Amino acid sequence: MAGHRGASHSLIAAVTVGAVVGLALGSRWWGRWQTALWAILTIASHALLDLFNVQGKVGLFWPWTDQFSTVPMQFQFIPGVLSTAELLTPKVIPVLMWEAVIFSPLFVYAFWRPVRVWRGQQNREIQETATDR
Repeated sequence: MAGHRGASHSLIAAVTVGAVVGLALGSRWWGRWQTALWAILTIASHALLDLFNVQGKVGLFWPWTDQFSTVPMQFQFIPGVLSTAELLTPKVIPVLMWEAVIFSPLFVYAFWRPVRVWRGQQNREIQETATDR
């Protein structure tokens, strides 16, 4: 299960990394639980989308099984890379473009509130500075 789409793409990895992100960044933005939940969903969705890559096989249920999960060929429509070495070649550009399109709504949602809160704090500081004069 080593390599790209192995253990790193398992649901247990998504939960573990998402929990760490929630603990590390949660108090800053949404709160630990909500940040962890969104991180878990985002990371797990990457593994699920990799199932739809051409020849996409993912170690989704590692460590419970060493078998790779896949979907039928007719549903594999996203261009993908077949090996870790291909991640460093121009072949990865169409994959990055697909993922940018698919994930952009999540990125906008994830950063909308923190930016809005940050701007609100900036506005309050400006107003406080103006009233102190």
